[in-house]
Amino acid sequence: MELNDLKYRVTAFVDGELTNEISKLELLQLIESNPELQAEFELQRFTKLITKNKCTFKPTPDSVKRRIIKQISPEENSFLRLFPNSKKFLSKPALAVSGVFAIIAILLFLIINKYSEKNDFNFAAEQNGPNNIFIQASTNFDNIIHGKLAPQILTDNPGNIKSFFEQNGVKYSTLVPQMENWKIIGAVVSEGAGEKFAHHVYSNKDGKLVYVFQVAKFYINKCQAAKLSNHLLNYLEAGNCYVSEAKGYVTLMKKMESNICTVVSNSSRNEIENLFCSK
Repeated sequence: MELNDLKYRVTAFVDGELTNEISKLELLQLIESNPELQAEFELQRFTKLITKNKCTFKPTPDSVKRRIIKQISPEENSFLRLFPNSKKFLSKPALAVSGVFAIIAILLFLIINKYSEKNDFNFAAEQNGPNNIFIQASTNFDNIIHGKLAPQILTDNPGNIKSFFEQNGVKYSTLVPQMENWKIIGAVVSEGAGEKFAHHVYSNKDGKLVYVFQVAKFYINKCQAAKLSNHLLNYLEAGNCYVSEAKGYVTLMKKMESNICTVVSNSSRNEIENLFCSK
């Protein structure tokens, strides 16, 4: 029997599709005596184990699908950058084709599962205290909605807002992105523990608001006025978006360049994720 046919039998064996006990015994003997079949057997068994233990069937948001596609980019050297020894490893005949697809499948399962586990975690429950930036952002947005907090400068020019931040003591580089269907309306500079922090607000034609509170990463947990749980901070540092909903508001956190940005809005979750998580 040709080697490729034996590999198909190995796959069927691992999947429990071989029912003839004599055939199974003969195949096991071949596996034990053939290094290539041993490698195929271990690879198939590992793939099945990972699939069983790690793959959870949950709907994946569009923003996550886009991120997964980027992470498994078909560029020739992207896989080799992740696994520098894979070229030599995959050159073995027994692994050249089935090995590549099995390993890519494993990576895809792990990526999706990693996201699912993290996305299901309630990071919001870890945040506490008035100096926590997640809590500050929620409180500030609530005050904006109820007219208790108003912009210190009214302008739709992002350059004017950046200049306002600089002139009023914000020491870190700030981001004021322009977003389709959203208009900048103003900004505020707050002070805490002797440091100045940047906030700006957008609105759309439906009267919905997007509030952005941005803090340079090097301030987080080093300045008493800018706290965040290390668990969530590490998650954001890894390039992830965190989104939660409470009291009819959507709160999103993401690292943008060198700043940790907290976004709060009374618009839809899908709208806010598309604005910030897809970039």
